[in-house]
Amino acid sequence: MALPEILLWAFAISSAAWLLSYKLPYSVGLAKYRVAGSGLLMSVSALLAPLFLLLWLLHTFVLELYRIPSSSMLPNYLPGDFVLVAKSSYGLRLPGMRRTIFGSVGPMHGDVVVVRHPEQSEVRYIKRVVATSGEELTYRNKRLYINGVELGYGIPEAYTGLGRSSMLYGAMSVQEANDYTILLMPVAVAEPQGLDLLVPDRHLFVMGDNRDYSQDSRDWGAVHESLLIGRVVLVIRPASF
Repeated sequence: MALPEILLWAFAISSAAWLLSYKLPYSVGLAKYRVAGSGLLMSVSALLAPLFLLLWLLHTFVLELYRIPSSSMLPNYLPGDFVLVAKSSYGLRLPGMRRTIFGSVGPMHGDVVVVRHPEQSEVRYIKRVVATSGEELTYRNKRLYINGVELGYGIPEAYTGLGRSSMLYGAMSVQEANDYTILLMPVAVAEPQGLDLLVPDRHLFVMGDNRDYSQDSRDWGAVHESLLIGRVVLVIRPASF
């Protein structure tokens, strides 16, 4: 059971406990039969019910904590990192709705977002937005071009972070778009063919920063904006790192 369902059930149970411990006995003329300790139950449930409702509202519309399960966003986000996702960054959307009901600012290039898989909505990915609706994207020789213009790349440097002695042996870190760092293998494990496409209306093209070890829009296509959960606003790194 997902966290939103757990919070709703907790709200329903605590509300029912409050009702049964206070309101119901009086409403049916049985106040003198109230169970000993029902006053404590009433107080606790009266406190918990609005708390669970508030947590559900925050989780559904404002913030969500997400744990990074893989290395696809190295070197910027490590496996096991927790990220705080702002769900209203691009407008307020009710659960199940494809359009926002308040606000309409779309994602910007370079934003790190959490999205649902286009075909498996229960699967979530953290990726970086590299192209937005209506833009022409070209991916050639591990370089991105948007509307025919290369994003711009810094001088490659030897990667010295997590996984450098195994999976990422020989990887190079490169600054992309004068903004963030990506990882590239000198020879890809499976060098993808080049891409040339027009990002459809209300879609996003997303990629992992660990370019040669990431499943992203190169595999499952552009992502509809309705599958966007929110923007990453904070990284919480466990002490072990």
